[in-house]
Amino acid sequence: MADIISWSGFKQSLEEVIKGEEKRKFITHLVFYGASNLLFIILNIIYTPSVLWFFYPLIGWGVMLVLHYLNSIHWIDSKIEETEAKIEYSAKLFKKRVNRSLKKK
Repeated sequence: MADIISWSGFKQSLEEVIKGEEKRKFITHLVFYGASNLLFIILNIIYTPSVLWFFYPLIGWGVMLVLHYLNSIHWIDSKIEETEAKIEYSAKLFKKRVNRSLKKK
């Protein structure tokens, strides 16, 4: 037997899933940022200590990391609301199609 979930329960579950996925993606990005830039610093100090270039990727990638944070953690509620609106619209269209097909019978 299929369990029926309320719309508010579905919205809460959807929000938890989306936020969890976005947080995981950001943490993965953060770990790669830290590991890669540590490698850049080590390579710079070992091979070209007279020219400090490691801060270029550190700053450039850091800007992208901040944008990733803002988009996936800070501004996530607008993305969730947009997804919920799309789901509601699709559900209304589906309900209309079902009602039309039932009326034809």
